[in-house]
Amino acid sequence: MSEGTHISGRFVRAVYLSGRREAGSLQIGITIPKKSGGAVERNRLKRLLREAIRKGIPALQRAIDNCGKSLEIIFQLRVTDMTSFRKGFLHHLESDIQFICNMLQVRMSGGK
Repeated sequence: MSEGTHISGRFVRAVYLSGRREAGSLQIGITIPKKSGGAVERNRLKRLLREAIRKGIPALQRAIDNCGKSLEIIFQLRVTDMTSFRKGFLHHLESDIQFICNMLQVRMSGGK
């Protein structure tokens, strides 16, 4: 998805394309860099990121329904200091995802 547009938060970067599939469809992908740690750490981070995205999907679906477009998004976790992954990291991911969802709503409705 090298031709997509991106939105970056503190811990998450989203690359997205709109309008390539049938109207109203939402496709989501997740990537975790190997620099984040071993398989156990990466799987834990994937679970946390999936949970944060799950909470943001209703807002994304409303934006898609309102504008009548399709949306493909890849959420990429940014490599950060491993001390960030302690208690409260899910809250930071959720706030990043909420920020990205709000920005996508604005951009899909015609704003910049």
